[in-house]
Amino acid sequence: QEVDECRFVDNGRGLVSLSCDTAGRREIRFWDVATRTLKTDWPPPARYQAIATGSSRNTLVTFANHEASVWKLRNHSWHLVRSGLKVPVRSEAVLSPDGK
Repeated sequence: QEVDECRFVDNGRGLVSLSCDTAGRREIRFWDVATRTLKTDWPPPARYQAIATGSSRNTLVTFANHEASVWKLRNHSWHLVRSGLKVPVRSEAVLSPDGK
């Protein structure tokens, strides 16, 4: 698979990648940097257009179907904090200092 975008997350301990699967859907995958292994395919494949991270690397923004969703890393797990945000697709999002 060809990777379209990569971003470091979890203060550099993880890497998130965006690529196309064989059915033409775009997948987001999380990797463990230290072990160079796949941690999880999450969220499920969809029509993802771009990904972006906050400066702390503990906030992830996914763009799909012309909407943005904001995820926060808490206790080694990603939690959805906002979704359905109608914004233009950007591979670089600007987040406020509190990550909102």
